[in-house]
Amino acid sequence: MSFEVVKASLPMFFSGLKLTLLYSFFGIAGSIVVGLACSLVKYFKIAVLKRIVSAYVELARNTPLLIQLFFSLLRLSRHWAKNECLNLRYRRLDSSWRSIYGGRV
Repeated sequence: MSFEVVKASLPMFFSGLKLTLLYSFFGIAGSIVVGLACSLVKYFKIAVLKRIVSAYVELARNTPLLIQLFFSLLRLSRHWAKNECLNLRYRRLDSSWRSIYGGRV
């Protein structure tokens, strides 16, 4: 077994790890902010907002997590398609994989 492929893939792996940790951090921080805001709306019983928050909570509770992830992925992919910088990055990633595997990707 040749470790050249593994050695060549390590920079991409660490780049992906960094991006995953960044998304996780902002996802957790964002969910704390949204959860705190929703709990404050329900605690202070703001009439119109309480109904909106209750609908949001029921929707989040009654939708399978996998479906929520699919919708999030579709939303992110639309954003990525508009972002030229990320397009260039993934083209570079694709070309590096093609060079490693001899064009068989």
